[in-house]
Amino acid sequence: MIKFLEDILKEKLKNQCENNMNDYVQLVANWFAYIILNNNKHEIDHRLDPPWDNSGMITDIEEKFDLDDYATFNDFIKREYTGESNASYVSGHGMYHYTYEEPFEQITLEWLTSQLYLVIKSLIEKENKYLKEWVENKNISFNIKEADDITEDILFEDVVGDFFYSYVWGIKDNVLNTHPIILFRRGKEEAKNKIRKEEIKQKKSQKEFQKNREKAEFIWEKILKMYKLKYGHEIPNKIKKPLYDNKIKQLFIELLKNGVNIEEIRGIGKFLSFRFSNSVSTLISNFNILEE
Repeated sequence: MIKFLEDILKEKLKNQCENNMNDYVQLVANWFAYIILNNNKHEIDHRLDPPWDNSGMITDIEEKFDLDDYATFNDFIKREYTGESNASYVSGHGMYHYTYEEPFEQITLEWLTSQLYLVIKSLIEKENKYLKEWVENKNISFNIKEADDITEDILFEDVVGDFFYSYVWGIKDNVLNTHPIILFRRGKEEAKNKIRKEEIKQKKSQKEFQKNREKAEFIWEKILKMYKLKYGHEIPNKIKKPLYDNKIKQLFIELLKNGVNIEEIRGIGKFLSFRFSNSVSTLISNFNILEE
């Protein structure tokens, strides 16, 4: 039974991918064009390397990519660094600096997994007896709603064996030798749209942050006046926990009793955090009268 299911999945997955390869190429083109338009080049700086480590430091050199510098898309993803690093756990080379080859690999795997999901979904709809038997032996409902879980189990149990991961190479071959200018042109408009949407979202977030910041400042001004009136001197520039516990907390409670919204109190901790120690900022951000 398992052999029949494996053969069915392999055949249908290959057909699924071949029929939708244009979507994969477009996905990669959009991703690549976004990088070219949005990201800077990075280089490894070895000037501060100690004698025992030559891994260097990844540095944004604030230059854009020149597509004429690369013969193929493969050339680009192997040569250019993303700017992210991680511990390598290799003696003499403490940090590993990621190239665009790693995220490209991840994009391809995710796309291939999505195609397998569509194959599984189709087999469930057609009530394929081999898949149904395998699924029911795993105590999973043979149901469209379980297609995600079934796909995960198919991969986890290696039902498609090494085929799935080796097939990734065949899929990547569809773009690796493409000239980067061609790939960029294909994805440029979608990448521009994505960047525009991100800019709009960022401006909206900045506007919302400024609005909340001004509201927090307004409430904090009330606290400043209440504090001076009650204690006869100015409030310190930085509020630490003893002062908060002994004096400031009670002022917040008074504000709440006078109609100030608790979210407005919490906003002081979130948007004016520089005025407080970390512990006080956290306390105010999660302020709750019931705990006071």
